[in-house]
Amino acid sequence: MRGNQLLASLPTEAASALQKHLIRVRLNAGQRLICAGDWVETVHFPIDCQLANIVEMPDGSPAETSFVGAEGCSGLAPVLADRDSPWSVVVRVPGEAWVIRTEQLSAAVEESPELLQRLLVLTLFYQAQSAQYTACNMHHTVLQRLARVLLTSTDVSPEVPLRFSQEELALVVGNQRSTVNQAAQHLKSAGAIAYRRGHIEIVDRGRLEARACPCYKILRDHAERERLLPPRQTD
Repeated sequence: MRGNQLLASLPTEAASALQKHLIRVRLNAGQRLICAGDWVETVHFPIDCQLANIVEMPDGSPAETSFVGAEGCSGLAPVLADRDSPWSVVVRVPGEAWVIRTEQLSAAVEESPELLQRLLVLTLFYQAQSAQYTACNMHHTVLQRLARVLLTSTDVSPEVPLRFSQEELALVVGNQRSTVNQAAQHLKSAGAIAYRRGHIEIVDRGRLEARACPCYKILRDHAERERLLPPRQTD
């Protein structure tokens, strides 16, 4: 179960309940794992891929609300609630993941209270993340939110290169493409990132963190505390 932080953090009993059912698979970019309104049939635990949670508006336009990386798994809340999924999940960066059928995960949860507890902790983190992002979009600048998005993306998927089109960045940050592009150019001029044709590299993490909103540190600290992310290395 290597490669996924949630799976790696499971105690022995919980890991044993899951391990016999997990299969390692390769996921392709654009592959739709969950469709909004459908029951979740499989749950994916990313290793070196990254997933996107997408809410589709009434006019059909998509809103990319958050990422799922090696910190967790897809479709968790609908599975625990035994309900259909209100959002879609799509592979935004290809790679490998562990997959388990929903009924097998539900059986493992019944077998192991420790597993249920860890999944509830992850659900709480995702709820906290959603609430924090809502407040962030109301109170913080586009530049601050862009820095948060880039830092969070690399935190949850450390093995995944940062690749965002201008259109996708605008969707994730929640602002017009021209405004988000100006913010990206500012971060580039400040020496925080290198940015060219959808490929982004964090050149100076300290400078990028200095320009991110406080929401980044709040959520990063939460994830570390719950062992959903490995502790940051200090000099």
